[in-house]
Amino acid sequence: MKNIYFVIAALILLSLSFMNCSKSPSKNLIGKWKADSIAGMPKGLETEVYYEFTRENIIATGTVHGEPLDKVELPYTLKSEEGNLLVLDVIHPVSGAKGEFKIRIDGKNMNMTDPDNREFVFTKMDN
Repeated sequence: MKNIYFVIAALILLSLSFMNCSKSPSKNLIGKWKADSIAGMPKGLETEVYYEFTRENIIATGTVHGEPLDKVELPYTLKSEEGNLLVLDVIHPVSGAKGEFKIRIDGKNMNMTDPDNREFVFTKMDN
């Protein structure tokens, strides 16, 4: 009888571990992220930058010195996903310029390099 309980417990633990591993970085990407730092940003510039990732768009919003920035929606497609590295193909809605965002996600932390090679560090916001 003890062996049956052991087998059942082992199967439950195994299935839970597979469920945790099955959530890919691209699924973790979906949601709203707040920029903690942006490389090359002038010191003293009071900014708040947010990127919200949906299944098809990146919605960029924010403020500079308390004044709202224009909202920008960037359509994207997932080009590749290897481990915790995502590469997104992005098209700028005004210029039509194409580029890649390279993203690494570690839990609620995200490092991103945009098409201009600027590095961003984000924290995922609780929904």
